[in-house]
Amino acid sequence: MLAASIQRLLADNPRPGWRDLVDAIGLAGLTVPEAASGFGGGVIEVAVAMTELGPALAGADWLSHAAAAMLIARVAPDHAALPDLAAGSRRAAIICSASSVAMPDVALGAVHGAARLVAGAAEADLFLVADRGGIVLLAADQGKVEQRHRIMHDGSVTADLGFTALAADGASLTITGPLAIAPGDIPTERPMPPAFLAAHQYLVAHASDKAPTWQANGGRAQFEISQDLP
Repeated sequence: MLAASIQRLLADNPRPGWRDLVDAIGLAGLTVPEAASGFGGGVIEVAVAMTELGPALAGADWLSHAAAAMLIARVAPDHAALPDLAAGSRRAAIICSASSVAMPDVALGAVHGAARLVAGAAEADLFLVADRGGIVLLAADQGKVEQRHRIMHDGSVTADLGFTALAADGASLTITGPLAIAPGDIPTERPMPPAFLAAHQYLVAHASDKAPTWQANGGRAQFEISQDLP
């Protein structure tokens, strides 16, 4: 049913935007739990959606939002932002090794440094920074997060982000220390379900003008981007 709904949308609109995905088929809430007005989907549903959206070059921003919403719901299932993320009235972008060419530092609940070519960040209301040092959810406040938007070859827009403010200045979710994340929640060195590899590869490819090199061995994926960006 999910694949058929997306196929019908693409038949009428070969290059749907965010509002098309939200208003026509409600994709904003695919990975948000039903208790927060979402559909409660997981990595299989994300892979199904990306199978349809990827060839249409319409999936990078949505995948960034879906991954962020999934992780927020996993670590903070009662977070106040989830109903708005499910409705699509607010957008989130995940900043992790698969959605950004460069990563800021996360330590003791603070975010410092730069993220480059972040999928979905140009129009996001929330940034979810996730790495081994912790998880921090920040408002996309241009007074605290410097933004530079870039138009990609496929016509989509990514963003370079500069973080200089402590998380305590604007974070609504901060988790520090080693992450105990189930496989497939976010791209890490942990084993991932093979069905999710295609979605991860799409995000990495979208963040680079060059095709990524990747290896899959027993469900474990390793990505490497080699590129000299201005």
